[in-house]
Amino acid sequence: MKPALTREEWEEYLKDFHTGLPISSVVGRNPHAVAALCLHLQPFGFAREDVEILDRVATGLGFQAMDLEAKGISSKFERDRQDALNSLADRIEALLPPEQNP
Repeated sequence: MKPALTREEWEEYLKDFHTGLPISSVVGRNPHAVAALCLHLQPFGFAREDVEILDRVATGLGFQAMDLEAKGISSKFERDRQDALNSLADRIEALLPPEQNP
């Protein structure tokens, strides 16, 4: 999924974060970018840790599905939930600033 803002747009916004610069000056009328910026650093927003949790749970469902499949049992429920969690993680990640280089 395409990120809501490019790395450059995030850098511009974060550089001017404390100046009170209107969000529209960074993102124009892109509603996805506005949503990402409005959620940034809010207690009700998203964090990279949320994506990691969803990824771990989805991976666990994948292992459960493989175990069921090895026993000849349908794993449709687990695979469907795994796909849903992966999709949710991707959508949340698209709203987050890019990871900082270590």
